Amino acid sequence: MVAVERYTGRYYEHVLSKRMNLDWEEKTVGEHLIHAAVVDSAEENSLKEGLGECVEKATSFLHLNIHDDSMYFMLGWDKTTSTLKISVVDETKSTGSQYVVTCCFSALAQELLADSEGAGAKADDQANAIRYWIKDYLTTCSSYYQYSLVASFYTESWKKADLL
Repeated sequence: MVAVERYTGRYYEHVLSKRMNLDWEEKTVGEHLIHAAVVDSAEENSLKEGLGECVEKATSFLHLNIHDDSMYFMLGWDKTTSTLKISVVDETKSTGSQYVVTCCFSALAQELLADSEGAGAKADDQANAIRYWIKDYLTTCSSYYQYSLVASFYTESWKKADLL
């Protein structure tokens, strides 16, 4: 638990917030060092905490990932596996960073498998929610704002990414 002082108008409120601690595994794939984790819960608060921790993990590598041609902080959502992938990408969207963060949201993937008839619409809804929560998180993420990168979100490919 972390104690936080929050200003609420006339006074500061003492708020206790707990942070999810994901178990990160490292693996090397080609030239990339992948940091991977899994979020098992489908509860909204757990999803948001997991997304926040993924963004924080990715921003902890920015000093290593940024080069002269780096332009995008690319956040991708694989709708079929409910997996988030975060990397830094160059201005042509052709070269990704050495350090990559991935996180499988396994409970969301199970929900898609359980509802085979409505899986397409449900996957789109999940992707929209993930996009919204990431955008919301980035608005106050001081570790991201230390760098001049354009945040982008994609579900298909880097080339089809939308700006956050």
